[in-house]
Amino acid sequence: MTVVYLAFEDEPARAVGERLLREAIPDVEIAGRFGGTGSGYLSKNLPKFIQMAHTFPVFLLTDLDRIECPPSLVASWCKGRSLPDGLVFRVAVRETEAWLMADRDGFAAFSGIPKSKLPHDVESLDDPKEALKTLVRRHGRKDLRASILPPPTARTARVSESYNPTLSAFIRDPNGWNPARAAENSDSLRRARDRLATLVTRSGQRD
Repeated sequence: MTVVYLAFEDEPARAVGERLLREAIPDVEIAGRFGGTGSGYLSKNLPKFIQMAHTFPVFLLTDLDRIECPPSLVASWCKGRSLPDGLVFRVAVRETEAWLMADRDGFAAFSGIPKSKLPHDVESLDDPKEALKTLVRRHGRKDLRASILPPPTARTARVSESYNPTLSAFIRDPNGWNPARAAENSDSLRRARDRLATLVTRSGQRD
């Protein structure tokens, strides 16, 4: 059994991380999960994850957001620290939502949005979450609109309270999100899958 720790930015990223790990390492045991409160927590605790990765692999997944490129984000977090081989530090360009829409077949079936309306180049989107919401508002099924969009009376909420559970269910559904299909339209996802496929544990193996 391969022991891995997972660090993530939010609940959809947690579901993506779990899905990618189980796809890449069939015997994986996700021994601990850290995060869910945004990128600030991950950045602040990077030294802890680096230390952990000397013993067991750590898969850290965060969004690029407004940073120029993934190497710039990694450099700004590391502040000169070197990353051990056991730390898989991956950045979704520009948000996890882009990786979901990159599976155009799966997302179209899930949302009711015509495939022709979904973006081909998801990594060129400035704000994938807003792009997803706009597509759902204009073309999505009525029930999905209620699950994704904030209620008309909401003053500050950007999304529905069921936004994260709804997307996480799509990610976890084996007949829903397909990482292999999505990776054909997202270079950052392809790189994440490739890196996880080469993850070799030393002390992380046990019977």
